[in-house]
Amino acid sequence: MSGFQERTGEGLTHQSESDDGYGSIALGHGSIINIDTGVKVKRGSMRIGELSRRTGVNAHQLRYYEAQGLLKADRGANGYREYDENAMLRVKQIRHLLGAGLSSEDIAYLLPCAVGEAPKLLGCPELLAAMRSRLRRLDDQMDRLARSRDALADYIDAAERTGDEACPSLADADLPPVSA
Repeated sequence: MSGFQERTGEGLTHQSESDDGYGSIALGHGSIINIDTGVKVKRGSMRIGELSRRTGVNAHQLRYYEAQGLLKADRGANGYREYDENAMLRVKQIRHLLGAGLSSEDIAYLLPCAVGEAPKLLGCPELLAAMRSRLRRLDDQMDRLARSRDALADYIDAAERTGDEACPSLADADLPPVSA
């Protein structure tokens, strides 16, 4: 937005440019003149930096969402991405669904059924089947992790029962340090 101020004989003059490409000059005593500046910007559109600021999501993540088909951006004549007001809601939905452990592929499938920021998902049969499948995969991963944890705990218990008297010195071994 550009603007200037100057004094005239009738009062203060101010020019500004609005989002629709029209500037206005307000003369003293309530007179306003609209001027076409030739710059056209869609109402309610925002560039990636503005969407990033308004949602708290980094611009590179927004570009990733677009590449995955989760977020749609139009391109201006200058090639810049332009997002509509609905993009803020869509980004919030994506973030909530990612927080539920869903992949971007799962989310792309679910988004057409998402309603609201949290979001609520419509219960169509295809959607429910996809979510149940994802839940089964998560359950399988949790089972594998639980078995791995149990095996590691058994090794720790056995090593603690054996004690350290028979333990060889690892100081001379060329081993990387163990992280905690």
